[in-house]
Amino acid sequence: MRGVDVMPTVMDFLGLPVPDYLEGKSLMPVIRGEETKDRIAFIQTSRAGYGEPDPQNVTDRIRAVIYEGWKLIHYFYKENQGRFELYNLRDDPLEQKNILDEEPKKANELREILFKWVNDESKKKPLQKDPFDYSSPYQKLMRWLFPRKPIDLTGVPSPPVLLSPKDGSVVTAKTDGGRVVFKWTGRADVPYVIEYDVGKDTTHLHGYIELEGNEKIYGPFEKSYWNTYLRLYSPYRVRISIDKEPREWSEWVKIEVTASN
Repeated sequence: MRGVDVMPTVMDFLGLPVPDYLEGKSLMPVIRGEETKDRIAFIQTSRAGYGEPDPQNVTDRIRAVIYEGWKLIHYFYKENQGRFELYNLRDDPLEQKNILDEEPKKANELREILFKWVNDESKKKPLQKDPFDYSSPYQKLMRWLFPRKPIDLTGVPSPPVLLSPKDGSVVTAKTDGGRVVFKWTGRADVPYVIEYDVGKDTTHLHGYIELEGNEKIYGPFEKSYWNTYLRLYSPYRVRISIDKEPREWSEWVKIEVTASN
């Protein structure tokens, strides 16, 4: 069992459709005794376990595939993209002896499996059938298990107005104690949705965040985090709506993040 299998298993158990873009697979066939064959397991991390001080180094990956007692590791580094290691986990569970040269046929078999997985996963993206179908599988599951109680929205301003930060603001690690604080008109007991659109080109990200209340605080972050990760994804654009349909969005607010000494 892998951690990525938990959500598909729970959704399958509850009779909910499992999106094909989820990496894991339902374990219900195994639980029902319909499937007994060992599944292929894939692993991916970065050179520093996604803890690099320089976000550009996240391009260096370590990937592995485990299948039928064998494990192939691929070190995909800028200086050497073709380093592999192969281990027989049944005979060598602690991975002490790399037998890549001794088992070229098995290495090639696992290499093909790993490369196919990387290629297939790179093509998977969540499908949005309509502009409001943005919730993650986890959010949909929680909403199904714990339906939201109706809230009286009488007198709640809609669309909200962002009070801070102001449109065009430039923020650094020194601006607000290492934090970014979003505030808007509304009530603390009302559900809202933040739509964000950040970065450019290869750093571009777009999505939605559900929350309750008319304030969202990010941080505090260390100065090194501001000067690398946060600055890398500048500019940041956000807008707010009450979490109801149809959406009534606030005006977009754009902020720039710059480095500080």
